[in-house]
Parts: sequence; structure tokens; C-alpha cells
Amino acid sequence: MIAQIKDTVVLKRFFEYAAEAVVVMDTNSIILKANRSFLCLFGYRPDEIVGQKLVNHIVKANRKKLLADLQNVNGETNSRVLGYSKDGSSLALQLKLVSVPQEPDLLIAFVNQTDGHGDTTTTTAQSITKATSAQNSMDIHKKALNAAGNGILIVDAQDPQLPIIFSNPAFGHMTGYRNSEVLGLNCRFLQNGDRDQPALKRLRKAIKKGVDCKVILRNYRKDGSMFWNELTITPVHDQEQNLTHFIGVQHDVTKEKKALQLQGDIRSILEKIALDQPLKTITKHIVRVAEAHFNGCMASISLLNQKMGTLHQMAAPSLPKAFSKAVEGMAIGPEACSCGVSAYSKSEVFVPDLATDPNWKDYRESAIENHIKSCWSMPIISNNQEVIVTFTMYCESSNVTLKAYREIMADLSQLTALAINQHRIRIELEASRRKIEKYAQTLEDKVQARTGELKATVQQLVESNLSLEDQIKETMIAEKKAQRSQALFSAIAQNFPKGIIVVFNENIEMVYVEGEELGRLDLKKQELEGKRLTDIPVFSKNQIENIQVLVRQTLKGKHISDEITYNGNVYSINSTPLYSDDNNIVWALFVYSNITDQKMVQNELLKALISERELNELKSRFISMASHEFRTPLSAILSSAILIGKQNEPGKEERREKHVTRIKANVKNLVVILNDFLSLSKLEEGKVLPKQEYFDLTAYIKTLLEEMEINKKE
Repeated sequence: MIAQIKDTVVLKRFFEYAAEAVVVMDTNSIILKANRSFLCLFGYRPDEIVGQKLVNHIVKANRKKLLADLQNVNGETNSRVLGYSKDGSSLALQLKLVSVPQEPDLLIAFVNQTDGHGDTTTTTAQSITKATSAQNSMDIHKKALNAAGNGILIVDAQDPQLPIIFSNPAFGHMTGYRNSEVLGLNCRFLQNGDRDQPALKRLRKAIKKGVDCKVILRNYRKDGSMFWNELTITPVHDQEQNLTHFIGVQHDVTKEKKALQLQGDIRSILEKIALDQPLKTITKHIVRVAEAHFNGCMASISLLNQKMGTLHQMAAPSLPKAFSKAVEGMAIGPEACSCGVSAYSKSEVFVPDLATDPNWKDYRESAIENHIKSCWSMPIISNNQEVIVTFTMYCESSNVTLKAYREIMADLSQLTALAINQHRIRIELEASRRKIEKYAQTLEDKVQARTGELKATVQQLVESNLSLEDQIKETMIAEKKAQRSQALFSAIAQNFPKGIIVVFNENIEMVYVEGEELGRLDLKKQELEGKRLTDIPVFSKNQIENIQVLVRQTLKGKHISDEITYNGNVYSINSTPLYSDDNNIVWALFVYSNITDQKMVQNELLKALISERELNELKSRFISMASHEFRTPLSAILSSAILIGKQNEPGKEERREKHVTRIKANVKNLVVILNDFLSLSKLEEGKVLPKQEYFDLTAYIKTLLEEMEINKKE
């Protein structure tokens, strides 16, 4: 008994003071007892850790694996996981799980911290000095990483899943994720499903090759907001040059990206102003730009009625209709809501909480219903120091940083003022023109009154009036003819058989498109007219370049005739320049005709012509061959007849009989030739077949010699 007690005491002392971290737990990972090394490793007191589940101190990505290992321990099992200590530091752990005999629900885990390569750190007396030095160096490096302004991640490159084993506080500030939430995860969770990015392909290639890489990605914070992340990855190798880790340094470049985007937006607004587009179109575009740069805000531009002292909305496409209706026609004054006070005081007004601001008492309920919590309004003042409009941002959050958006707001306000001033100048010019016209008319009336006393002048005026009436009638007739011609042209163009009529202007814009072929090609007139050729997506880059060349040539006065192939159809192109009243070429008329069927018929005719030529050639060859074939038996008949005439004496009957037989044979051959070769129908149908027969070569040679003997010249 005493020996057993001593053994128990020794075991307890060994368990408590062992250099290796040891923990006793059940199969559900509930900690029953932990030694000092384990408590030191994780940074907890005994009362903080006992009774807790070990898996709660392991990263989420490894918890299922550890629980599965705990359920399947049979004697001894090793498990490698990532954990984190009380202060959030990441721990690469090697667990040796040992089952307890006769206690199936108990397990002993020997826990060692690894260096990331799978090698456990030692705590023997021989390495205490070295470990202390390394720990001091590691603490310095860790403090440096934690103090860095950029987000820093370290991932395990030896694990195919590339899990995160370290993240510094700057990463948490940038993304909103705590260290415990990201340990063990792959960095792809920052993409939030937005994985169709060209930069990701370059990043994956670099990771696969184990090389440096720098890319700019669209990443997403924990709250779902997007930010532009300039990511630089650097590979880390061990002494044997084996890739062990990747270090990722992240820099938020959203501000730079948005600055570039704002420059493009400002350029776009200036272009619309320069093109003298409608004021409503320009202000609506300015509002859209503002909403794109102010997160969680809706913009509104309200025009001030100087006489009535009320604000009326010019552009507020995103503002809820109910709220928009509530603030429409608001009177300005010191007790009005934000935009009313801003217009009255000619100064910027910011209300961080509409729910508590007394000026919003009449509109508070509508604002709350539409999730509007704060309001920022800025007056836009004209050159004569009068408020023209107010530019207002309605935000869903009270935490709006004015400093970050003040410069953007100022730029957009200046653009709004520029657009409104230009619009007013245009209206004033139009009013001046009408005034001048009216003044001219008044002068004309005075002249007519003063010259009305002269009868001759009156007569001339009467005649002029009659002539003017005639001209008016002629003009009306001409207008009707023009209308009929226009209707006729429109009807012809709309029903232009199997073709399209297109008119281009000098900017290569389609100013007129009609034709029956539009429906067959699934093209819509309204999607083409008024657009530049380069803005129409149905045409390829090569097709656009070819059409641009033809249009420019036509605008120079050249008539074009060409053919193109589109969607498997062949179209003929005919173009002609169109002239304005001052005889300048200002349009190019293009007529596209579908000639696919004609092309098919033409190809068929070409094939038929080739076949006819081949047949004629065969006929010519046939006649030549037939002539030759006829000549041979006829020559034999002639020579035999001559021989019969020469051997007509008595006693030569046998020879004469031989020649007669020969004549009969050649006549028979002629009949065969006539049957085989003179039938044109058989020849055309390809039914003439050769008939092979055996013949006596010696007799044939003798016959030839005899014929030659007869025809031989003496």
C-alpha cells in the first residue's frame, strides 16, 4: 500500500511539473485536468480552463478533425491542428492522444508546439539557453508584426489548404475579422464569392510556383463592404530550401482607386455639360456619381424657388417616393430641416441624428421609416451670391466622416453649379433671341404703318401678301409631298425586302436604320439609332473597323460596292454620299441586301457550266475516237475489196473467199462500234461498258501486213 501511495505521489509530481504540456479529457474534449506546461502554453489559470472544451481553443477549420480523432483513439493517435492562446496568438500544435485502459471515456493528450514544419519544440536542459534566445527574438519579431501599419498574414505552405497561422492587428482593423476567426482558414474567404478576377489567376500561378507576387484584388470586410486590397506575397524557405510559408502584406488602396474613379466620373459629367445635354440628365448623373462614392447614402439636388422660398427636387432617383413626397416644396428658414436651413443660411449643415434634431420633427417619422439616420446638406451659390440649389446626402448611418467626403462634395457641387449656370445662360440667350425677334417685328410694323399711306406701297404689299399666300400654299403642298415622300420612304425602308438601310453621320453614328432584315438578324431599331458604331456590342472589332473604313470613304464622296458575310448570310453593300442644303456631304447612305440565295444559285450555275464544259469535251473526244475506230475497219474493207479485184482469175477462189470473210468481219465490227459508241444517250448516262474478247494475234498481224502491202507505194 505504501509503495502504491509513493508511486501515486511520484506520478502526480511528474504530471504537474513535466516539461511537456499534458491534459486529461473525455472523448468530447472536455478538459478534466491540465498540468502547468499546458496552462503556460495557452495562458490560462486552472479555473479558467478546466471544464472547458479543448476544441473551443482550436481554429474552426480543425475542430471536426480533432473531434473525429478523439472518437477514434485506439491505443495511440497523433493529430496536428492549429490553436490559439488566451491572448489570441496562433499555436501550431502536435497532439499525441493516448487512451486510458479500463477507462474508455478518458484520454490523455501530450501537447507539443511545433515550428510549423511538424517538428516539436524541445524543452530539455541542453536547449534552454538557445530556446530563451529564440523566444526573445520571436517576441521582438512578433511585436514588430503587431505594430506594422499594413495587414500581415502568414500561411502554412506545406498544407495544401494554405491555412492562416498568423494575422496581425492591422489585418483585423482592415477586414473586421478577429484573429481567432481567421486562423486555419484559406485567404479566399476575403473574396466573398467574387472570384472572377484576372489578378487571382496571377496570384494562383505565383503560389503554385512558390514565387513573389503583387496584385490588387477586390476583397470584402466582415460587414460585407468591398475594399481594394494591394496584396504582396513572399515565399519563405527553410535551410534545405523547402517552401514552408507565405507571408502576405496587405495595403488598402480603396482611396486611390476611388480617386481614379472620381476623375473619370468628373470627366463624364463635363462631357455631358459640353454636349449641352438636358439639365435633368446631367443632375441625375451627378447624383448617381455621389451615391457611388458615399457608402450607404442617397443624394438629392433640390432647386430653390426664389419667389416662393421653397425647395423642389430636380434629381433624386434613389430617394424613397414617400420621403421624397414629404420633403417636396419645403419652405426654407432657420427652423426648417437640413436642406432648408442650408439654403437659408447659405452654409453647410450636418445633422448626425435626425431622430433627436428638433428641426426634423415634421419629417422624423418618414425618415425613420425609410432608414435615414443622418443628413448632410450644402448650398450651391451662383455668381451673384444667390442660392440656386441645395446638394443633400441622406445616409443610413450616423457615423459619416465629413472630412473624407468634403472634397468630393465640393467637386460635385461645383459641377452642379456649372451645369445650372450654363443652363441659365442658354435660357437667357434664347430669351434674348426672342426679344430681338419681337423688337424686329415691332420695327417692321412701324415701317408698314408709316408707308401705309402710299397707295403704290399698299398695292405692292397686297401683291406681296398674295404672293406670300401662294408661296405658303406651295410650301404646304411641298410639305405634304415631302410628308408623303417621307412616309413612302419609311414604308419602303421598313419593308425593304431582305435588306437593311442605314444612314451614318460624320461621327459614324447610326442616325437612321430600317429594313425587313432587322427582324431576321434579331436586331432592334431603337437599340441602334443614335449610337456610335463602337458602342454596338453585336459587331466584332474587325467588323467595326471595316465598316468605319467604308463610311469614311463614302463621306469623302466615294460610292462603295462590296460584299460581306454576317451570321452565315452574304450581303451586298452599296453606299452613296448624301448632301446637305449647302452641298456638303454630311451623311453616308448604306444599303445592305441579303444575296445569300443569289449566291447559292450563282454557285449552282457555275457548277452546271463546268459540268457542261466537261460533257462537251467528252463529246469531242468521243467523236475523235469514233472517227478513228471507223477508219480502221473501213480501211480493212477497202483493202480486201482491192485484193478481190486483183485476184479475180480462176484458181484463186480460196483467196477471194478469205477476203470476203474479212470484209464480213469488219462490217460486223462496224455494227458493234455503231451500237457501242454512236449512242449519245448511253454515253451521257455512263452506260457504255467495255467488252473484252480474245483474238488471234498472229492472224491480226498478218492482216495488217497484207493491208500495208496493198497500200504500199510501188
